[in-house]
Amino acid sequence: MPHSHYIQIIHWSFGRVAVASRPIGKNLLIRVMNGYIVPYPTQTSIRLGEERHMEDNIGKFINHSCTPTLRVDDRSPTLWSVKNLLPNMPLTINYLENEKPITTPFICNDCNKWVPREGGCDYYK
Repeated sequence: MPHSHYIQIIHWSFGRVAVASRPIGKNLLIRVMNGYIVPYPTQTSIRLGEERHMEDNIGKFINHSCTPTLRVDDRSPTLWSVKNLLPNMPLTINYLENEKPITTPFICNDCNKWVPREGGCDYYK
């Protein structure tokens, strides 16, 4: 499954994003990432481990949320749902858990704080 029938890419207010294309249950395999490994983080890569990051043609459209809808299984590498999702809900991961370091600072849409930052987030659980 190099791509997933659970994902579609749409235009959002700040660019293209990955969203759920249909209802998705909690703890479902959403995507087997299919890209190439790079030894350094980029603005579009997903961290799989120390000095191991994947550039994935769908993963680059998965944004940050302090309350993410997906989790990364870095051993596979795969993306799994962490909650029930409805169509058009953004597919997100928590960069604070997954990405070290954050390559490009940004403002979180959940808590309106700069990422990276010291301390926690009001929504981060």
